[in-house]
Amino acid sequence: MLLSGTIVIDITQFISGSRCTQILADMGAEVIKVEPPKGDTLRLIFQLMAGAERCYSVFNRNKYGIVGCDMCEHRSTNKYICQNPVCVFP
Repeated sequence: MLLSGTIVIDITQFISGSRCTQILADMGAEVIKVEPPKGDTLRLIFQLMAGAERCYSVFNRNKYGIVGCDMCEHRSTNKYICQNPVCVFP
């Protein structure tokens, strides 16, 4: 795939950021979604809307997930994220 071997750190919230990194993941990038401990804002919004729970999964398919506080507690994770050339943020 076009972006195989590329690691992307996704610290976005809401649909536009999730969609952007979804496209990168679909193109072969390894996308790591970093969420706050309470969950992504998009996840929380979709929980309030009847029948929209699956939307979060659709926008975040092909991604790995990590909770933001884990970065602070584990130096190896923090080092891994800091060394990546691609980071998508709002």
